[in-house]
Amino acid sequence: MQGIRGIIHATDYHTGGQPVRVLTGGLPPIHGRTMREKADYVKQHLDWIRTAVCHEPRGHRDMFAVILTEPCRPEADFGVIWIDNPGIYIGMCGHGTFGVAAMLADLGYVPRDQDPIALTLDTPGGLVRVSIRRQPGPTTTALENVPAFHLASAVVDVAGVGPIPIDVSYGGLFFIQVDVETLPPSLDLTRVETFVQLWPRLREATARVVPLWHPDPAVQLEYTNSFFYQRREGGRQVKNVMVYGDGQIDRSPCGTGTCAYLALMVARGELRLGESITMAGSLGSQFQGRALAEVEIAPNRRGIRPEISSPAFLTGTHQFILNDEDPLTLGFELPTASGFQVPAPAR
Repeated sequence: MQGIRGIIHATDYHTGGQPVRVLTGGLPPIHGRTMREKADYVKQHLDWIRTAVCHEPRGHRDMFAVILTEPCRPEADFGVIWIDNPGIYIGMCGHGTFGVAAMLADLGYVPRDQDPIALTLDTPGGLVRVSIRRQPGPTTTALENVPAFHLASAVVDVAGVGPIPIDVSYGGLFFIQVDVETLPPSLDLTRVETFVQLWPRLREATARVVPLWHPDPAVQLEYTNSFFYQRREGGRQVKNVMVYGDGQIDRSPCGTGTCAYLALMVARGELRLGESITMAGSLGSQFQGRALAEVEIAPNRRGIRPEISSPAFLTGTHQFILNDEDPLTLGFELPTASGFQVPAPAR
């Protein structure tokens, strides 16, 4: 076959229905002294990797990928770079961590004679620790995430909707958190599309009122995620719809969103340290979560060290061929415009 420029090796998992495409070979060198610098290097110089494996024809609008790399910190075992379809190159991902950890255990990247096995992953958002249990199956990972904290509460004026009470919390990413019980009755809460349409207006309204802050200057100060939730069983059972990026929908319960929710509930005094919750996502799949300990985020600001857990499942392995003879080899997004030539209306 002529025109082959390279082959990207990948292994696919899903966590609660959300895809995790782990890229393990066929990539050029990735430079950087930290994982944040490495992620930025990929974004600036190698973004074709994202379009090739996340966009059609190999992916889809909601595809999510991970680059497995050498870590930058000596105490870490592996490094990871998160590749979200919108191209934000986020700092942390819970469902992605579950997929990567399961792959490392299932496919022999780590010793098979240890169960459970403890690993440290170097991510653009910081060091995270995982404990991977193979038996009894399925392979399940407990993730001790980066510190999470509640940033602010506000009422924002959303265009076309009106005032909506919101919270902003950090769980590895920043989330605009909305209790659906507080939304206007005019909104159809039975349709996921309602939240997709609300998301960009909610983001715009919140950004005008709540400036983002984090003590680590390397953390991205971007509103990238919404977290619509409904509490059940006294708050120990929670259902959510998470819309992010350009209107993508998380199939899983969202790991970083669950951590941010735990921080919110602890800050409100509605959840004690060590108490567990069950978080259900769009498909009904579940994560378990708890706040392990209280931590200092900065002087006069407290947060938590969250832990979440979930299995992840192997769905396939791939060798993606990049072919210079194929004009669409680096991927494409289906255009919204038809491309028809329409004559201007007569005056």
